[in-house]
Amino acid sequence: MSAVVPSKSFYTFEQALDARFRISCENNKNSENILSAVYIHKDDFPLLKHSHNFYEINIIINGSGMHFIEDNRLPTQTGDVFVIPPNLAHGYSEDKEGTLEILHILLSERFMREYGGMLRGTSGYSLLFNVEPQLRKNVNVKLFAAIGKEEFVFYLHEFNKLISFCRGDMTTGEYETNKNAKILNLLCDLAATLTANTNVLPKESALNVTELLRVIAYIDENYAENITLADLCAVSNMSRSSLLNQFSRLYNCSPSVYLLNTRLENACKMLEQSQYSIAQIAQDCGFYDSSHFSKMFCKVKKMLPKEYRHSIKTH
Repeated sequence: MSAVVPSKSFYTFEQALDARFRISCENNKNSENILSAVYIHKDDFPLLKHSHNFYEINIIINGSGMHFIEDNRLPTQTGDVFVIPPNLAHGYSEDKEGTLEILHILLSERFMREYGGMLRGTSGYSLLFNVEPQLRKNVNVKLFAAIGKEEFVFYLHEFNKLISFCRGDMTTGEYETNKNAKILNLLCDLAATLTANTNVLPKESALNVTELLRVIAYIDENYAENITLADLCAVSNMSRSSLLNQFSRLYNCSPSVYLLNTRLENACKMLEQSQYSIAQIAQDCGFYDSSHFSKMFCKVKKMLPKEYRHSIKTH
């Protein structure tokens, strides 16, 4: 098996379009309407470690090999599904048979802005997009979604449809709506599959994923309220020290930081999609007042909320 050589390569969605589909975003304004892209990667392994500014769905459609994510590695085989969040170093090597084929579904920042709210409302979203990638990154636990053999023929048919939307001139926008709708349906199915597979954690695992998911769900549903660590301990049936330890292992941050990021994520959505005042958004997202909101937003996003709103509208 070939080893993956660490790399510092970083790609934007626009660079990926240019590299894979020869679409230059600088020379073609219609490329701004492309929110997603789909292709198959094969015959070119190892795929060196790299990261990018967009979400990517990887589905192993043939062969087996090794999946590298940050400093961790896990074996992979036909049917496995991986969600790769932005800025996460990952790569692949194939087994000596040399038959690995990976379907790549690229979701731009605009795709997540437009459809993220819809996805977050589906069962299993947090597990698929947040929890499972962190598990692969930090611990040797296989919790990822896998497409069963009896379903694989159907999914291959769906994958071929997706790929067909990316043939020809993608800048015409002829298939863009159908492509994105099919991707959304696929993601809902995969989230449901992963949710059904949460019982595959090994018994010796020190992570109580079921209880941690309750904490995540509670934060996602109640971020606008005053949430204390005591509240989260009660939800998870864990002691303070156990919750902090397990949450840190899974997310590399504390529950309070995750709560802040959740509030900011929802604030960004409101800044992008509504005309609410800064004070109203601060209140609706759980901040003390507009001053506290602006301070936290600037600390994380490196700009004020009003500057962020302006940047989105002028993009």
